[in-house]
Parts: sequence; structure tokens; C-alpha cells
Amino acid sequence: MNNQKIFLRICLLLLCSLLFSCKNSSSPDNSLVYFNSFESSSDLAGWDGIEPSNIVDDAPSIGGKSSIYISGGCGMPTSKYVISPNGEDNYIKVQCYGKNLFRGGVIVLCLGQDYGNEPSIIVKDTLWTSYQSENSFFWPADSSLTICLNSGGFVPAAMLIDELIIVKSD
Repeated sequence: MNNQKIFLRICLLLLCSLLFSCKNSSSPDNSLVYFNSFESSSDLAGWDGIEPSNIVDDAPSIGGKSSIYISGGCGMPTSKYVISPNGEDNYIKVQCYGKNLFRGGVIVLCLGQDYGNEPSIIVKDTLWTSYQSENSFFWPADSSLTICLNSGGFVPAAMLIDELIIVKSD
């Protein structure tokens, strides 16, 4: 009986120390620059080229219930979102879930209005796929960052995007 009490006390102390250390070691993630899961029309604030009708009920298993439908037109970028300069130099990467509906599309990170950059992500799989840019993109302290979602151009194309994340990288 005495051994059981000692064992319970040790387990209780271990549990308390584990909970205390987890609570103290957690800190806010300062690497997140942008996140959007496109669940409602309020998630479209600041986006050019996307309307509430672009929100569709198709999402990857971790992506809630909705995603954003991007389809081609002659103008590029198809849609864009501008993030103001943040006052520090950073290297960043883009991550998302994408689904190619017809010829797919690309996600391009641009400085200011320079839309000529290479794609960070090419959405080509017809099933929901997790994508991450292979290379880091340099974002200078004094430049705005533009996220461009492009699908189509002179040819018809369409893709779905969900769980769009921009993070600082090393």
C-alpha cells in the first residue's frame, strides 16, 4: 500500500512537471507572415480578383469546408494580395494545399508590382496535394510583398487553393 502511494505521488509530480514545462516552453510563432483558409467572404478582404462566388465547398481533409477557386482570364495575375513592408529583411516560403481542376496554375511571390518572378508553387496534381516552395524568397525590409495566384492566361485553366501560408525561413 505504501508503494502505491509513492508511485502515485511520483506520477503526479511527473505529470505536473510535464504540464508546467509545456506551458512555459510555448511561445508565439513569429515565423507566420500570412495565413488564409478561405472559409468565408471575410477571408477575401484585401484580395483583388477574387469574389465570394469563388469560395467553393471543396477542401482537403485538414482545410475546413471551403477553398478558393482560381480560373484563367487574359490578365495576370488572376488574383493578388499585397502585404505591406514589415521593416525587416526576411527569407520566406509559401505553403498551401492545391488541386488542379484543368491545367492547374501557379502561386508566385512578387516584390511590389513586379509580376515577372518565377513560380514558387506549381499546382499540377488533380487530387488535393500539400505544396511547399523549394527555395526561399528574399523579402527586403522596404518592399511590399504580393501573393499572386495565376491560372490560365490565354488558355482556360482552373485550380483550387486552401490553407495558404507564408512563413519566414532560415
